[in-house]
Amino acid sequence: MIDNNLPMDCQGNGTHLPWNEPEEAECPKCGSTMESDDWGNLCCDDQYNKGCTFVNYAPDEDDE
Repeated sequence: MIDNNLPMDCQGNGTHLPWNEPEEAECPKCGSTMESDDWGNLCCDDQYNKGCTFVNYAPDEDDE
């Protein structure tokens, strides 16, 4: 038994626990959130209206 003053349903590192959810992607150029497009690329949604068009392209599966 783990004794760290947490309820039993808040212990461990299960992926279902809120502190183990992945962090939202952030644009390295302007700090806006990034959204995935239909091809798996992460695109800046430019929520701060800085004119940012940064795209983090997904690896090409056909490129070997």
